[in-house]
Amino acid sequence: MEIIRFFDKDYRRRPYWFEDRPKATNYFFEVFTGGMRERVFGNNPPPILSKVPLFRHTEATYLTQGMHAINGGVLSGLQGVVIHTKFLSDFIERVDEECKREQHYGKAFRYKIYQKKTKENPELQLFSPESVEFKDSKQLVDLGMMKTTPEFEAFAQLVLAEKTV
Repeated sequence: MEIIRFFDKDYRRRPYWFEDRPKATNYFFEVFTGGMRERVFGNNPPPILSKVPLFRHTEATYLTQGMHAINGGVLSGLQGVVIHTKFLSDFIERVDEECKREQHYGKAFRYKIYQKKTKENPELQLFSPESVEFKDSKQLVDLGMMKTTPEFEAFAQLVLAEKTV
């Protein structure tokens, strides 16, 4: 967090169509879009910021589109934030490599967008005056990026009380 202290707080929650290849159908899943990726690299298609890093796997519950959506599951009332470190000092080199490999979704189309924008504007800045500095998890809850529940807050208070005894 010393290196990547800032983030864009502007995002939207929206239903998004995902392809369910095993069932040969499509389904809606609510995702976050926006942020720095949309501000800097555009929204065609919108960048999906959501991840489902932890879930109970059953035959009826599975990830689709990498970790961006899950089908057949019920999401918890708790919601965390995954700190993404794609945009570090080696970003351009990694973009060039991923464009060559074409292993990411859609033959790395998103990486090709990154590559095009960085070549068009070598002085491209990811930081903006609207970027905010990360303070703590409460800030992310207040911004609606994380969710908590009364039950979890009570549990956290119990754990905290035990640690201070």
